[in-house]
Amino acid sequence: MGHPFNSLRLMPLEVNPGTLAMAFDELLLENASSGQPALRFYQWYKPTVSLGYFQPFEVASNFEGMDVVRRPTGGDLLIHHHELTYALALPDSALPSKAEELACLVHRVIACVLASLGVPTACQPSKGKLQVPDAPEGVLCFLHPAAGDVLAGGFKVVGSAQRRRQEALLQHGSILLRASEWAPWLKGVSDVAPADLTALQLADILRLEIPKALGMAVTHSDWTESERNRAQHIAVTRYASSAWNQRR
Repeated sequence: MGHPFNSLRLMPLEVNPGTLAMAFDELLLENASSGQPALRFYQWYKPTVSLGYFQPFEVASNFEGMDVVRRPTGGDLLIHHHELTYALALPDSALPSKAEELACLVHRVIACVLASLGVPTACQPSKGKLQVPDAPEGVLCFLHPAAGDVLAGGFKVVGSAQRRRQEALLQHGSILLRASEWAPWLKGVSDVAPADLTALQLADILRLEIPKALGMAVTHSDWTESERNRAQHIAVTRYASSAWNQRR
């Protein structure tokens, strides 16, 4: 690939369809298994439901009319619309002693950046449940904050999920920027604080702060042609496949 494996590969901010977004994330995990750590930020081409790896497909019936894709990671259903999504893939040699520590570390960085931009935040102390009127019961990830998730104005605004495979770990997560008409019960950072944040503004800062917190040098990069072809193959054969999405 031509990228030094002792540095964190920073990918450009992209807008992806859900199937390709998941394929690129899986590709980062494959590369991390070969020793290449990487970080990328992206947005979604259209509003999309993503199911956790273990969730039954039927829970997506609450959101008819939206694209649906199953994630490689666990957790509950997410509605991706007005948000910034990140994917961080690290070989085991670059991980903290516990995978949970990585989620908390990244969440603390995001919380500090949001606070510096005028969004007061707090970290969820333990697993909990938010009481939000009219929201579907037991379905949405952002109604069930885990320990270390980031809250603002009483709403969960940052959450992450992980997948470990072949001596590497993929962590990806969502930062809600504002409420979606598909899920008006969930509020984003611009809904609960006087801060009109853009995805580009937030990504530019986090691309600096997350590597710093990890203690890693960075290499700015883009996908190679072979990587784009590999991602397209993964998208078609897995994430665009009804057999994959409806497997549970």
